[in-house]
Amino acid sequence: MTDELDLVRSLGESVEPDDVIRDRVYAAIQTRLDRSPRRFLVLAGLAAAALAITVVVALALDRSSVRTPTQSAATPSFPPGWSLKPPEGVSGGWLPTPFLHAHDLSLPQAQAMVGFEIPRPADPLASDDQIQDVWVAQLPDEGGGTETQIRVVYSTGVYVELEPAIPELIGDPAAQLAGFRQMAAEDASATGGQARVTTVNGAPAYFIPQGAATFANGQSQGNAGWVFFLLGDQGVDVVGYMSDADLLRVASSIAPRPA
Repeated sequence: MTDELDLVRSLGESVEPDDVIRDRVYAAIQTRLDRSPRRFLVLAGLAAAALAITVVVALALDRSSVRTPTQSAATPSFPPGWSLKPPEGVSGGWLPTPFLHAHDLSLPQAQAMVGFEIPRPADPLASDDQIQDVWVAQLPDEGGGTETQIRVVYSTGVYVELEPAIPELIGDPAAQLAGFRQMAAEDASATGGQARVTTVNGAPAYFIPQGAATFANGQSQGNAGWVFFLLGDQGVDVVGYMSDADLLRVASSIAPRPA
């Protein structure tokens, strides 16, 4: 809440969007999230990595849960393909890739394909030497151009997704804040009030902590934590099994791509 209040003060009252703009922005965010499965997966209990039932993953979660800034802890190690595991009880119709027509590439191959340096974390829990997969899909968009989707998966139980941001939100933190506030209000009952607006490097961000999404009986769905924010002209999802502080730190270490 402190982050959100500081952000509102920095924006000033005069830039708060009116109801019409707020509704338009929220609709745009919903369109973006409906296209990407992230929010649906987190809140409906279908987060792909939530099926952490192998011994390796269970041990990794155990280790991450006891990590504190003042003690050294073993780096979590998740098995290859962990981010693509289907939810428990789901069979058939589950893609073996995060996007349609996605290619699993090395980092140099992926950057050559997209034509730019892919923004990614620089953190002890998400460094280049911990990359397992770089998924890239390029499909025609409605305007006749090409939409690029990227997922960078790390062995530590976190991945980063990037795709073009909604034009209405680019460079408009007030619009982003309005949309994220409405999302947090809508998701409050499904997350025990833990879904919230926060900041990443001073910019508005939407955050659902690990384990916050619950079933109707109140039991946690075992979801990964999720942060969503804009980085230049890119929408960024950071999804991972780690503490709130670690996940937000990983997100904050992602630098914009060079102009």
